[in-house]
Amino acid sequence: NFLFEENIETSNYALSSSNGQAELIISTSHSQGHTLNELWKQKFNVYDNTQKTITIETRSLDSFNFENIDFMKIDIEGSELEFLKGAEKTFTNSCPKIIQVELYDFQKDDFIELAHKYFHFHKRVIVDLENNKIMIIDELVENYRNKKYLYMPPTYIFYDDNR
Repeated sequence: NFLFEENIETSNYALSSSNGQAELIISTSHSQGHTLNELWKQKFNVYDNTQKTITIETRSLDSFNFENIDFMKIDIEGSELEFLKGAEKTFTNSCPKIIQVELYDFQKDDFIELAHKYFHFHKRVIVDLENNKIMIIDELVENYRNKKYLYMPPTYIFYDDNR
């Protein structure tokens, strides 16, 4: 059973396209949104004049040599495409059955294009607040943009029927 603690291992690295070091931008006024991506800082208003940076170690997913991955959740504040570039060997040899990822509009198209190398399908995930249901839809269309549905953060799933 994957939920048992002995099957969980944590590592103190930022996932990226390669092993090395990077500057992590930290917002001191907001508890989330720390990022390796300079564009992220420009898009979101959680970084003020008191932000700081620290040097951290990065690793690619491929460097861990994982096999037999069923599910993977990716929420890495603007570095999703770099993560995917560093997962090429893993996803080619032992692709997860499904991944869940947060993608904002300014980063979505590039990620989807590369992800379709490994997954044939992607769908948008939203929550029906009136009925407490998770809904899987093709795209977020106007009739879902109201208070009945929770559509932020922009969550997508990628999968392939053949796995």
